[in-house]
Amino acid sequence: MVVARMRPAATQEAAKPRLFAMSYGAGHELAGFAGRPMLLVFGDAGAGGWSELLGECEADPRLAKLLSETFQGVFVDLAAEKDACATYGDPPVGTVLVKDLHGPLRGILEGQLTCEGLLALLEQALPLVSVEKSPAYLRLLEGTDVLDELVEKRAVADAAAAVRCLRHFEPGSEAARRADARAVELGLSP
Repeated sequence: MVVARMRPAATQEAAKPRLFAMSYGAGHELAGFAGRPMLLVFGDAGAGGWSELLGECEADPRLAKLLSETFQGVFVDLAAEKDACATYGDPPVGTVLVKDLHGPLRGILEGQLTCEGLLALLEQALPLVSVEKSPAYLRLLEGTDVLDELVEKRAVADAAAAVRCLRHFEPGSEAARRADARAVELGLSP
């Protein structure tokens, strides 16, 4: 398991990472929608330095490409997300796992947590993973009928989540604009 050596907290608040979901629930939702394996980084948000480290990793073009196209980054706060941590055996601060959506772990990072280490872990896991967009994602790329179907089935929260996820992965796209417009018509609150 990994033990991260974090830098002291910065005096100014760091920008929120954009390629890492900052909770397990949000990360799991995004990963499921996009059909991507998760890069789980376990840490203590109260210790500081995490946003800076994740931001530095996102600044590496090779890591950014992998996190934009193949993996879903997820920061799991050990102090706040006890259930998620228990799911993975209560890992210590700094543990990094690559978790396939369909079950197996595809990689574990050991040693000091660095951007280079994350890149090496993802590159090693790359041949073992595949990305399969969810049916809702694929249908939303083509039209908005899936939203009507979900609302008819009284799965309003699922419809709103699908719009939110599409907006995340396809910002500014025609598909996102259509989904947003239909969400308003249906009274969804994504």
